[in-house]
Amino acid sequence: MRYFDLHCDTLTEAYQKHEHLVRNHLQVSFDRANAFEDYCQLFAVFIPDELRDQQALDYFLSCASYFDEEIRLSGGDPATGKINPHCRAMLSVEGGSACGGTLEGLQTLFDCGVRVMTLTWNGDNEIASGCFSPSDHGLTDFGKEVISQMMRLGMIPDVSHLGKKSFAQLAQFYDGVFIASHSNYDLTANPYGRARNLSDWQVREIVSRGGLIGINFCPDFLSDPPGVGYDHIMKQIESFLALDAEKCLAIGSDFDGCTPIPDVNSISRIPFLYQALLDRGLPGDVADRLFWQNAFSFFQAHFPDK
Repeated sequence: MRYFDLHCDTLTEAYQKHEHLVRNHLQVSFDRANAFEDYCQLFAVFIPDELRDQQALDYFLSCASYFDEEIRLSGGDPATGKINPHCRAMLSVEGGSACGGTLEGLQTLFDCGVRVMTLTWNGDNEIASGCFSPSDHGLTDFGKEVISQMMRLGMIPDVSHLGKKSFAQLAQFYDGVFIASHSNYDLTANPYGRARNLSDWQVREIVSRGGLIGINFCPDFLSDPPGVGYDHIMKQIESFLALDAEKCLAIGSDFDGCTPIPDVNSISRIPFLYQALLDRGLPGDVADRLFWQNAFSFFQAHFPDK
């Protein structure tokens, strides 16, 4: 099978724990990716909410340098992200404070190969409010400048973790495409899931723009009580399909950024998930869209240079 994953935190974990991307004790590694016919992974540099200004940009640059070196060590090409003809790694950012509070910093991210950036993590930053912000003040003036510059550069805003007010203002202010790299449908009642998951109007907004939505394997985001198996992922898929999201659905596992459900606790379990969904009645063409084609086609269309 072929597999395209819109979000994992493995790069940040590997950087902090001095692990290698080619082989490690984490949930994603290049050696295990060789089991797929084709594989593409977005590796996010996670920026904690407490990092700001030059400190945040410097942290990003350290992680990006580590990423390039790990690709070299694997025998791949950092300029293209190709590990081998069937395996590709791309850099993304989780937390817009990575640009250091300046448009020049945003340009630096772009020059390092970043084409997708979540505007916030859970709290407030220079751009907008995250999903757990007590104020959710929406987009800042600087945030609007960032989004306008992202459009000019060809970077895609990622609304995972974005507060509801900030999301609404983004949709009003910005007429381009955006994605939710690792967000589920709002099937939960727990405050954690309700804040992070997408409501009907948010799903429809992403679908209407031809964006992507990556299904997250975090139990608290799947169901109440927290999801534990394949059935809970299937329910998420069915909910999105009911909102005409078939051509927008993808996987955003959140590997190494959460404790995923036991049935899908590493990249090695993805083929079992694929078969389990087929066994539960998901049509093969829809499964292929979910695991590969939707994300692959999106990136081909928006990032021909990558």
